[in-house]
Amino acid sequence: MPTGFGDLIAGRWTVARRKLLRLRAMLRWMFSTRSIGADRIRDVVRLSPLAMTISIINALLSTWGLWGSVDSGPLLIWLFATLALCGFILYRWTKIRKRRVDRVSRRVINRVSVYTAVLALPWAWLTFAYVGSVPVQREAILLGIAAGMSAGGAILMARVPPAALTFLLVFLTAFVGKCMIVGGIYSIIALFTLVYFGFLCAIVFNYAQLLGERDASLRTMGVQMAALNKARDEVAKLAAFDTVTGLANRLEFNNRMQEFSGRVLREGDCMHLLLLDVDHFKNVNDTMGHSAGDKLLRTFAERLRDTSPGDAVVARIGGDEFAVLVSDTAVSGDIEGLAGEILEELSRPTDVDGLSVTSACSIGVARFPHDAADCEKLMSYADIALYGAKEAGRREVCFFDSQMHRNIQTADSLERDLRDTLGEGGFEMFYQPQFDLATGGFSGFEALIRWLHPKRGLLAPNMFLPLAEERGVMLEISDFVLSRCCEDLQRFLDMGYDPVRIAINIHAAQLKQPSRLLEHLDRIERTPELAGRLALEITEGCVIGRGTEGIPRLLTELRDRGYEISLDDFGTGYASLTHLKELPVDEIKIDKRFTHGLFDKSHNVAIVKAIIDMAQALDIRVVAEGIESEEQRVMLAELGAHVGQGYLYGKPAFRTRILKYLEGERAYPPPGETLVSAG
Repeated sequence: MPTGFGDLIAGRWTVARRKLLRLRAMLRWMFSTRSIGADRIRDVVRLSPLAMTISIINALLSTWGLWGSVDSGPLLIWLFATLALCGFILYRWTKIRKRRVDRVSRRVINRVSVYTAVLALPWAWLTFAYVGSVPVQREAILLGIAAGMSAGGAILMARVPPAALTFLLVFLTAFVGKCMIVGGIYSIIALFTLVYFGFLCAIVFNYAQLLGERDASLRTMGVQMAALNKARDEVAKLAAFDTVTGLANRLEFNNRMQEFSGRVLREGDCMHLLLLDVDHFKNVNDTMGHSAGDKLLRTFAERLRDTSPGDAVVARIGGDEFAVLVSDTAVSGDIEGLAGEILEELSRPTDVDGLSVTSACSIGVARFPHDAADCEKLMSYADIALYGAKEAGRREVCFFDSQMHRNIQTADSLERDLRDTLGEGGFEMFYQPQFDLATGGFSGFEALIRWLHPKRGLLAPNMFLPLAEERGVMLEISDFVLSRCCEDLQRFLDMGYDPVRIAINIHAAQLKQPSRLLEHLDRIERTPELAGRLALEITEGCVIGRGTEGIPRLLTELRDRGYEISLDDFGTGYASLTHLKELPVDEIKIDKRFTHGLFDKSHNVAIVKAIIDMAQALDIRVVAEGIESEEQRVMLAELGAHVGQGYLYGKPAFRTRILKYLEGERAYPPPGETLVSAG
């Protein structure tokens, strides 16, 4: 039993000790600056006029209740002092009510507690002065008002617990002290007063705790709302703005264009849409990496934003495509000047990872409502103008006109015909002869495609191949070229003719899909005499850009399988020398522009000679294209070119019209003339 009783006492003591420790922790927290937020101080300031109004009313009621039963002099002095105090606090309230409280310090809490104590002093004096010395009826009025003031003040100031306890302590000290002095039944009243004040303290503590929990919840909610708002803003920004440049994206630009068009119509103005495309941006990405490309785009965006008028809408609407929307009023009618300024600004060199990159742009311009009456057509027409700027050689500004629209319609019609022709067999292969410059002997053909258009007649490659490449039908045409050349070669062999060699142009699209090309070649190699007479011509464009990394290896495989590799249009690209070193090339073809300019400028001869000397040093055969005169032939032979091709020897012709070359009836020069030594 003793042991059990001792355990019971120890258990009760442990529980009581935990409660005391919890109470001490709560009191520490309630009296710390962390528990009292700035919003609580703002609440006290906001409620100050109400508190002072109640205090003034109670002061008047107390004076009325005690009037006639006590000396009026001290009572009036007390009344005027209370009213003056309330007036002073109201005056201070007018000074500080708009002051923003963002942080609560110990000094602020102490100041609020002092104000509260000063406000409680008149009421403490009133109870101390008149309790026990006035008739019971008047004393009841006094005690009721005092009890109400103490409860109301404590609850009001519970937002700042130190101030609430200070208020109660001033009241308690005065009232209990007077009751103990009077003695008798007032001692019992003092005891009940202590219980009442304890009840008020409990209310203050609980209310303060509830406020603390509310503040914590509000803070948590505030943090969550701030995070939610931030996330919402980020989502809205991602939905409306480009992440690389910070400019509006296509969706946001379309929305703003709709608003802009409505405004200019209401104001009787017009707007200009400028579409900009960074020239050869893909090369920057391919050679320097996407991070360098992004830096270049950011620089372009900053320059474009700085150059455009203040109310212009600037956006990035594609990978390397930007748009500017500007009113005619903003540019004072000089849209040509703005476009030229943008073109000049974006053509300045840009530092990217320590390298100076010069990349210009092309600009297409369309007007609303002059060129188009709705935004969709405006965008389409500006895009047509942009295409025109690129066709004009890039780094150009092109304004939309109706002729451009007709050209696009013509191209669309031609594309439809092109796709129809692929299934109907409207293409034919023409062959242009090649001759040995040293001996004059026939050395083979280059195969060139022609389109027998049902309405437009015979079309040269430059009339439809660029369109085919742009519209995505180049692979099908390339497959036709390879198949038809092999069929014609087989016909020649079956007729007993040996065409020596046929050079076939291979497009980049074929090299980027090697399995398709190799499948064709596998079928060709089933007839061994065909494969040995085919040469494959490529251009520099086949090995530049994304997806071309495996092409040198593919060319090496093709060469090992017995196909000669010829590099066409040599000298017109910026990486020709690099390709000579890296590619398995058997032959280079000097572009006809060099041939035609041999006698125009002296340095053209030097360039051609340098190309030929370099090729000979690398044991690479040289074919000169575009020979149209005897003088050109003689000069190229003297410079050391191996093979010649051009109108001097013959124009491209259908297979039935080239048999004379295969029958040995044609050599150049004709019999009896002397060949110039190729030195």
